[in-house]
Amino acid sequence: MTILNVIYSHQLSFQPNELRRFLTQAGLSIQNLQTYTDLHEAFQSLGEANTYLILCESETGITQSEDTRISSSLTHRFRSAEHSLCAQDPFKQVLVGAKGESIVLILPADQVMLRSLNALLNHLPRPAMIDDFEPEAERQTFVDHITVIETPNADLPREPSEPIGSGWQSGLKAIGGKIESEIWATIPESISQIAPARNVLEGAGERKAVRLHSGKIYVLFGYPDLRRPTSKAILIGDADPFVEIIALHRSPNRVGIVCSTGTEWLPSIDRSFDKITLQRTNKEAPQSGTLFALEQQTVYYQISGHVFSWDGKKEKSMGTVKQAIASLLLSWSQR
Repeated sequence: MTILNVIYSHQLSFQPNELRRFLTQAGLSIQNLQTYTDLHEAFQSLGEANTYLILCESETGITQSEDTRISSSLTHRFRSAEHSLCAQDPFKQVLVGAKGESIVLILPADQVMLRSLNALLNHLPRPAMIDDFEPEAERQTFVDHITVIETPNADLPREPSEPIGSGWQSGLKAIGGKIESEIWATIPESISQIAPARNVLEGAGERKAVRLHSGKIYVLFGYPDLRRPTSKAILIGDADPFVEIIALHRSPNRVGIVCSTGTEWLPSIDRSFDKITLQRTNKEAPQSGTLFALEQQTVYYQISGHVFSWDGKKEKSMGTVKQAIASLLLSWSQR
């Protein structure tokens, strides 16, 4: 259970016990609960190595002026996480970032948004891990919602003509994929309809079309690019019943969202769920469903339109299929 330090505006009308009970039901645990009178002062007083949830006075969330003041003090900002939280209501304004060793979330007191926090926090990298997916060669500074890329004068690695070596390149070779530079790479239609997932893919530094041995075209997304073997690379293609997504940088581990007709790198959605669960986690899942996605020691399964994860120890809700796709894409694009 994720442990939070909650700070909320003294203008909010709910009782502390009501808030504590609601967050506990959403899979969150409150370590400290206190009020604030000035949002910026509350942010400046935050401690180190904790997760902070700050609830705004306004029902629409953080104001533009507050965002500008606070974002300048962040060491990292998770834009894709913000898009994911606002998927149900794009008029809400939120801030998700890191301040030193702490994770900070500034949100409106919105019940739908708060219920999705647990799944989101499970896929955010800890501040100490940020350098693993944001290389030193490319830092981002956020000024008044404009992203400024600061790049040193060092030359970027040359783009390989053929996928060789380790990392995502060996994964691409293993599935029989070949980069087709002459083909325009667009976001697959099945994913483009999911706003938070689309935002993650639009944040890729580079994308390429890939032709599989079957002749089918998939799209490869690179974070921060596709010019180095250490990049995070996600291969996506429209497939039955919805989409196939492969985290190539996890190769030789077979990680991704499964389908019934695809690359055959991942097991088919029709394979025995119980058998795969035992293989991955060494324990049966508390519920039986349809296989949805796989990580090295975790299985994801779908029951009546909702997705759950099981790692052999604990079952967690990932929300709807669309929410699960967005959360997994965000996670795989970062680690």
